[in-house]
Amino acid sequence: MTKEKLAAFISELKKITPEMVIVRLLTAWAVMSVFQNLISQNIFTSDLFFSEFTLVKSAVSFVIIFAVLCIPVFENMIKPLLFSSFFLMFWMTLPEKREFGYCIGACILMTLICRYVFSGVKFDKDIPKMPAYIMTTVVAAGVGTFIAAVTIILYKAYWTPTYDFGIFSQMFYYMKETLQPLTTCERDELLSHFAVHFSPVYYLLLPVYFVFPSPITLLVMQSVIISSGVIPLYLLCRKYKFSNLTSFCASVVYFGIPGIVGGNFYYIHENVFLAPFLLWLFYFIEKNKAVPVVVWALLVMSVKEDAPVYIIFIGLYLLFSKINIRLGAVLTGIALVYFVIVTGCIEKFGDGAMFNRFDNFSKDGKPATMTGVILTVFRNPAYFISECFENGKIQFFIQFFLPVLFLPFFTKHYSRFILLCPVILVNLMSDYYYQHDMGYQYVFGPGAFVVYLTVLNLSDIENVKRSKLAITAAVCSALVFSSMFVSKADYLKTYALHMEEHNSIAQALELVPDDASVAASTFFVANLSQRDEIYELESTENEADYYIIDLRVAEGSELEKYKTSEYEEICINPYIAIYKRNQMS
Repeated sequence: MTKEKLAAFISELKKITPEMVIVRLLTAWAVMSVFQNLISQNIFTSDLFFSEFTLVKSAVSFVIIFAVLCIPVFENMIKPLLFSSFFLMFWMTLPEKREFGYCIGACILMTLICRYVFSGVKFDKDIPKMPAYIMTTVVAAGVGTFIAAVTIILYKAYWTPTYDFGIFSQMFYYMKETLQPLTTCERDELLSHFAVHFSPVYYLLLPVYFVFPSPITLLVMQSVIISSGVIPLYLLCRKYKFSNLTSFCASVVYFGIPGIVGGNFYYIHENVFLAPFLLWLFYFIEKNKAVPVVVWALLVMSVKEDAPVYIIFIGLYLLFSKINIRLGAVLTGIALVYFVIVTGCIEKFGDGAMFNRFDNFSKDGKPATMTGVILTVFRNPAYFISECFENGKIQFFIQFFLPVLFLPFFTKHYSRFILLCPVILVNLMSDYYYQHDMGYQYVFGPGAFVVYLTVLNLSDIENVKRSKLAITAAVCSALVFSSMFVSKADYLKTYALHMEEHNSIAQALELVPDDASVAASTFFVANLSQRDEIYELESTENEADYYIIDLRVAEGSELEKYKTSEYEEICINPYIAIYKRNQMS
């Protein structure tokens, strides 16, 4: 009997392959890390973390976990445990070490793990339609709520600057009172915002603002707008008969593109409309509905004076791909005419279109023009390419395409590369730093093109491989989101810790009459914006009734100019100082 048991034991040992051992070792290693990060109060890169988990403790934990994983009952759970343990480890640690190099490494490892885990999986069973809808809605609502909560907390904590929230807060105040998009803090004088950027799309928000007249309304609406982009995206996926699982993963990928989420944290901009509007436009192009296509194209162009550029590239794509030559010609023509008229009006009646952001392509000593940029690109291709791929822009490029596994580049339909032109023109060509930073509004439009290209190229791949790629992209997107945005939840935690500061500032600002003109430090402008005259203290040349200084960022010497008979001290505490200009002066 003993010999039989020994023989059986030896027989079982022979079944153990090197692969089984390695996978269990890796899984135990990751599970140990998850456990340590769960119970530790120290960041995993700190010396305290290593002091807390000595070699002996780590070794004992590792051996115990490995031994448990070797129990036969876990045989069919090893691959899911390998996947989930590494994913959880990265999800927990990426917000603590936000260097994007770590995020790239995490995505590479998870891609390899996904390939191993999904090998041999046929994905012949799909998740039901209703759970897919519910999961997509939950993700969209969750991300939207997160964006709204963080931005509202920053507003209530008096950390939203004049540029770019104070100006729009006052603009909507004027739109409610006069139906005109006026501001005094954008150019230090009473001026229509349309003299700077022509954005009639803002009037779509005005009915809601009439009912809820508060800057907070703008922040909530922004989160709703960006989250709504999953609706046309999901419909695009269903049009191409993607599985419910793949369609859900595509929605996750949408929020994984850093610019889709990141731009919202620099407060409201008209560009936020671009992502959902363009995706609706792409959807109706796919459905071959000419009238809705024209309507959504007009809506896209109403976003900003440069938005017709997106329509031009879409029109060119339809022309060169021969998908719909007539529609492509119509869209290109309408967009060109609109672009010329609107930019011409801004040049003549406003501050001028901001072609200066392409001054790096102006080599004749004159201000940049669109024609001049095109001629420079033609004359010097090497210079053009060198400007697009400067060292600082490489990280942006990787951040943009990593969540979608660089799928927009993998296609035999070369006309689709036209749809990558907005990324080059808007984000890579300019040396204006903010246009190649995921934290600002310049990625909303190009982001929609990247999402659409991802759907198009996935549609060319057979179902099983498509599902595997979609899940892998969703995993990488989640890790990118964790790396770049989860840490912003700290604002929610710290807000309550600084209630004395917030209350002191709020009580001080209540001393300022609603009808008074005000010159305020940049982080107070939005909170005081519901008035006829508000100026940014740091840049204004105008006189005002009240002067409000943010002592959280200002130096004490800045108060000296107000300690004269010309001003009356109204309030001063560790966070804020308010002075009133005497009438006699």
